[in-house]
Amino acid sequence: QAKGLYLTRPSMQQYLNTREEIAEASEVLFEKVTTGKVKIKIFKEYKLENAVDSHKDLENRKILGPAIIIP
Repeated sequence: QAKGLYLTRPSMQQYLNTREEIAEASEVLFEKVTTGKVKIKIFKEYKLENAVDSHKDLENRKILGPAIIIP
C-alpha cells in the first residue's frame, strides 16, 4: 500500500557485538577504502586555521556530507 513503506537506518550495534568484531570490520572497511573499492566523496575541506568556520557550517546545517579539517 502507498503509505505502508518506510525507511529505516540500521545501527552497527545490531551487527557487531564485541570489540573484536568491531576491530575486524574496521580493518576490512579501511582496506577497501585504501584500495579504492570504497570511495568516499568529501563534501568540503577546511584549513586548520578555519576550523571555527567548519563548526559554524555544521551548526547551521550547511554541510551535506563528509567534511574534513586539513592541518
